[in-house]
Amino acid sequence: MDFKEQLANQMENISVDHLVLKLSKTTLKIYLPGEKKHFAEASFVFLTKVSAFYLLCHVSDGKVANEIQKLNLPEETASNFAKGVYCMSTLGKKVNKFTSDIGGARYFSEKMNPDQIIQESCQRLQMYYLPVISSILNIDDNLGKYILDDPDSFKYPLATLALFQKIKENAAYDDILNDPLSKKIFKKEYKTDYRKLLSL
Repeated sequence: MDFKEQLANQMENISVDHLVLKLSKTTLKIYLPGEKKHFAEASFVFLTKVSAFYLLCHVSDGKVANEIQKLNLPEETASNFAKGVYCMSTLGKKVNKFTSDIGGARYFSEKMNPDQIIQESCQRLQMYYLPVISSILNIDDNLGKYILDDPDSFKYPLATLALFQKIKENAAYDDILNDPLSKKIFKKEYKTDYRKLLSL
């Protein structure tokens, strides 16, 4: 059994509350309970020229994605240009909970213990990254924190934060607008009046 097959076998054991996960090779397709289509994916992507893989997560559908799409926001204000509302790659991340290896990919070789690498990678996916996807799809109380922790992975972080405030009646969006650092963190979106767009 090669490394990919071992990794896929371990991924079968991953579970998250309030989500349904279906495995396809080294990709988890992510559903909400009772839904027939998947709203998000989390994949271990293998590099071609070196023995290494990284983690790629994205949310392309669901209530948050649909509400953001209705706003018809200009692409030039987006933090990234991926489809959907959220796209996170561990490649190049300054703060990387997936690996301490340079560049954000996890390296492996015959000299290393594959079981340890696979177990650690799956644990980190389950512990750090799938909860973010669950938070977006279920719009739970942690969503505001996740946006502030990693705004660049959200296509429209400030708009998503405003939507979160509207749905959850949470003051996170107003608090951010009063923070002097927000102009730097959300510089592409800061001039957009989301209060008006969302009737906050």
